[in-house]
Amino acid sequence: RLYGHLRKMKGGVMNFGKWVSQELVKMNKTQEWLINRTKISVGSIQRWQKGEQPGLDAYMIICSSIARYRGLPIKDVLYQAVREHPILWKGEKK
Repeated sequence: RLYGHLRKMKGGVMNFGKWVSQELVKMNKTQEWLINRTKISVGSIQRWQKGEQPGLDAYMIICSSIARYRGLPIKDVLYQAVREHPILWKGEKK
């Protein structure tokens, strides 16, 4: 089993919260729409917008919701999210 966690990115890299906000604008949707669809708290989204990184489960929930709404395979949205917002993994093998 592989364990990992997200590390905070520094520099000119877009944070996940800003990427989510941009995607909502592109889809003409609000933060409230996303909260209702994913059941993720407004506090979590606000922390992400300030630069905190989500856990992998929240990352997947958000990306899958965007993918479903846009009618895209989740792998395409994950690729876009990772391209715009690189994830660094620190993992340990069992």
